Amino acid sequence: MAQIAYNAPSMTIAELELAIARGVGWVDSNDTTIGSGPTAKIDQAITAAGLAAATWNGMDWWWLHSTGSFPTVANTASYALRTVNTNDMATLWRVDKVYYDDDHEIVQLPYLEYQEWYRLDRPTASTQPPEECGITGEPPYIWLRPVPDDAYTVYVDYTRRHSKITLAGSTDAALIVPAEYQMDIYVAGAEWLLRHERFGPETLMQCPGFRHGIEQMGLGDPTRKPRLCKPDNLERF
Repeated sequence: MAQIAYNAPSMTIAELELAIARGVGWVDSNDTTIGSGPTAKIDQAITAAGLAAATWNGMDWWWLHSTGSFPTVANTASYALRTVNTNDMATLWRVDKVYYDDDHEIVQLPYLEYQEWYRLDRPTASTQPPEECGITGEPPYIWLRPVPDDAYTVYVDYTRRHSKITLAGSTDAALIVPAEYQMDIYVAGAEWLLRHERFGPETLMQCPGFRHGIEQMGLGDPTRKPRLCKPDNLERF
C-alpha cells in the first residue's frame, strides 16, 4: 500500500482573513471575498496576535527555533545574516549557535572584543576554517575569525520572530504558529483585537481563545518529556 504524505492542517492567509472577517461581522457567512481596506486591518491584527504569541511571557517556543546556513567567501569576514543566503534566515532574531561540518562550533565572542581585534590585529586570510565570531544586534551581522580563505558552509541555529503578514507580500509559510493552535492564536486573537480596536499584546491577556491557545501550546510542546501516569491511580506526576 502506498504511503500517504503528511500534510499539516495549516490555514492559508486567505482562509484566516475570511474566517476573521466573518467572525467580526464584516462579511456574511456566504461571502468569499473581502475588501482591500478590511483586509489590511485584518492582516495587522493577525501580525499582532502572532507577535504576541511568539513573545508571550518570554516563552521559548519550539516553533521559534530554526537552522540556516551560508557559504563563506574568501577574504570576506562579515555577512548580513538575514540576507546572506537568499533570505534563508530572513526572520532571524537571535543567534543561538554557529558551527560548520555539523559538529565544529564557532565560538561567539563579545562583539566589541571582535571589533578591537578586527581593527588592530586583523591578519590576512588564514588557511583554516573560522574558529570564532562576533555578532551585531540589529541588523544582525556575523564577523568571522580567522577571516576565511575559502568557501566553507557555516550553519546558524537561531531563534526567529513572527514576520509581518500581508496577503500580497507574505507566503503561507509566514504563519509560523503550529496548525493545531492557529484558530486560537490567529483567529480568536485577531478577532479580539479588532473588536477592541487595540493591537497591543496586553489586550490579548483578556481574550479567552488566545489564552487557551497559549495554554495548550505549553502543554503540547513536543520537545518536553512526556507526562507519565502512575498505573495504580492514574495520577500524573
